[in-house]
Amino acid sequence: MKRAIAGMLAAGLLVSGCTGSFQLTRKVYQFHRSQTDKWMDEILFLVVALLPVYSLASFADAVVFNSIEFWTGNNPVSSAATSSQERRRTVRAGNQELVMSYAPGTDQILLASATDAKAPTLVLERGPDGVSAKDAHGQLLFRSITTPDGGIAVYDPQARLVKSYSADDVRRIASRELTQ
Repeated sequence: MKRAIAGMLAAGLLVSGCTGSFQLTRKVYQFHRSQTDKWMDEILFLVVALLPVYSLASFADAVVFNSIEFWTGNNPVSSAATSSQERRRTVRAGNQELVMSYAPGTDQILLASATDAKAPTLVLERGPDGVSAKDAHGQLLFRSITTPDGGIAVYDPQARLVKSYSADDVRRIASRELTQ
């Protein structure tokens, strides 16, 4: 029996070939980080770290849930309520305010001005090879595609190259964004 279980676990790891999203481990992390009091946060961290909560969650993610996610495209730990919940963020720059909305089921980000009702709404939509920027009526404005070397090429609606970024440019921009 032990050999069969070990064989299934090894097969699950070898066959999946994908690191996955580790949703269960993320939920454990979000649970202990959701505490407003720093002492309670520390106590919960010690509890989940010293008891094998993180180890068990990571193991379950790696062996079971991420394999399911690889084969089906859906992680069973991502509850329907979480996956259908729209996320919003407001960004302010001076007296301008932009509302970004993301609905996980659509792979779209909606960008709208909160301060200027006449400003156009922009829809960013992820596709298999890049991201499309469309207006509120679905008209294509721009399309970006990841190049084979890891760079990004931006095209207009007539498929003319507007701007390209090398892989080094992308890494530099990403590292600058992460440090801000």
